[in-house]
Amino acid sequence: MARSIKGFASDWGASLLGSVALLPALAAIATVTAAAILGDPLVGAGVVGVDAITRVATVAAGFMTGVLGWAIFALLTRRYARADRANIRMFSELRQRLSGAEEVHQVACHARSSTVEGSAACGEASGHLKSLRSTLGSDEVAAKGGPAWTLGAGYIAAWQQLHRAEEALLEAMPEDAVAALALYDAQRLDGSEIAQRERLLRILRVAVRALSPGLASQLDGNDDDPEITRMEARAVIRQTRRIINEYRDDCAAALVTLRRRLTQSVVFTGLSIYLILGLAIVVGAPISAIVAGSVFYLVGAVVGLLARIRTEARFKTDTEIDDYGVTSARMVHLALLSGMAGVAGVVLVGLLSGASLSEILDPSGMSGTDGGVVRQSLGRIFDLTSYPVGLVVAAIFGLAPERLLARLGDQAESLKLALDSSEASGSSGGGAGEGESEGSDVR
Repeated sequence: MARSIKGFASDWGASLLGSVALLPALAAIATVTAAAILGDPLVGAGVVGVDAITRVATVAAGFMTGVLGWAIFALLTRRYARADRANIRMFSELRQRLSGAEEVHQVACHARSSTVEGSAACGEASGHLKSLRSTLGSDEVAAKGGPAWTLGAGYIAAWQQLHRAEEALLEAMPEDAVAALALYDAQRLDGSEIAQRERLLRILRVAVRALSPGLASQLDGNDDDPEITRMEARAVIRQTRRIINEYRDDCAAALVTLRRRLTQSVVFTGLSIYLILGLAIVVGAPISAIVAGSVFYLVGAVVGLLARIRTEARFKTDTEIDDYGVTSARMVHLALLSGMAGVAGVVLVGLLSGASLSEILDPSGMSGTDGGVVRQSLGRIFDLTSYPVGLVVAAIFGLAPERLLARLGDQAESLKLALDSSEASGSSGGGAGEGESEGSDVR
């Protein structure tokens, strides 16, 4: 019973963490809705008196409603905080590779258990495989859950553990299978951005020649390279594979870190926007202005988001690399900034129309003219009937943040390109450890 409650709390907490970006949006929706329903009682100058208490209570109630909605959403989606639901594609790849490694372990270690090297390697691999099986579960045992899976770090740790097991099995597998895997690793090195890849390719050829001279002819190299023993060849191939695996794991971990930072930025930006909204309500801004500002924000956010989706579709490739949610987090971040840019653009255009500072701050919302130039006050700017052109302005300025966030996109794409370039041609790009050749079959 205690274990069940602990698992429930862990899944719920992980779901809360994974969906925290929803909190500012839900709070803003609830607050604007409450302000629109209450209407006139919220309008007034100053922040004292009964009206001020009502305004503060409206903001507080809206925020608490947002928290409640966030908690309910996390409760209903807590099952997606588990390893088998947070990233279904990645989990399936891990389970498939784990099953393959277990089969290799069973066959190879049965044949090599009599040797000292084989026994030690099999013991090392067995420890990693059993631990990973406990984490990923089986048909009878459920997979583990927790914040690590919603954040993506759990999958990186799982790939690292699986890689250590596969590397250890190279000491126990038949020589022809090890040589075939070395050829596969040579394909992964060729064209990758891994440091000293030329040197690694050269020593890999020496190792393949020691195990299978016929296969060594498929690799470019010099026949005058020094000879090494078969035991040394296995060690070289294992070390080379570890370098490749660590490179790919580091790239995947960088994607997870980038997504975490984007999510943090989304939360902080969203809360800042909510504070501005709450302040506007507390000081007694007209409900029509609050609604108009919300509409301008939505227009900018939607236009910016649609522009980003169009860009993503244009550069979409046939080989899809799992970016651990970076693209989704980037789009949410872009929508927030596009909305802010839309509102700022509406205000800026209103200012540039020739309004003086005293008229801009005039709470009566009246406008004046000077030399035929219409001067907008904030009250008139944030009024959909008096200033409908603000919708067009919000849409135009909503496109600006896409250019500003291009650097984030370039960073994510460079990491995905690094993962793709370190995969053998013809293999599907995917997780941190995807891509095993048929040479892993020892039977």
